Amino acid sequence: MYGIKETKDVIELMLGIGDAVSKSLNDDGKLSISDIQHFSASMFLLPAAFSGIENVPMELKDLVENEVIEIKDLILQKMPEVGEKWEEVASNALLAAWHIYGVIKAFQKKEVAV
Repeated sequence: MYGIKETKDVIELMLGIGDAVSKSLNDDGKLSISDIQHFSASMFLLPAAFSGIENVPMELKDLVENEVIEIKDLILQKMPEVGEKWEEVASNALLAAWHIYGVIKAFQKKEVAV
């Protein structure tokens, strides 16, 4: 059993970035350097999220019911308005992070994550 630490780290980062962008757009309808305040908390989550992202697929293959509930609770705590669509949010967050990871790998001239 792998647990879900890395999965939760990635989801938490992506929710933080999503929240920061949303707040920035709600301010004045655009993103600018003055919005950096909204992103600062998320930046501290980057190391934990991307240092273990390679383990996320294994964690997801090994999910048990209480881990699914933990993921659901994490999302609903930060985004209660999504309600029953929490799974879609989780999926989008993980896919977005995985694609960003692929870009990072490409910059490092390593094998692109698929």
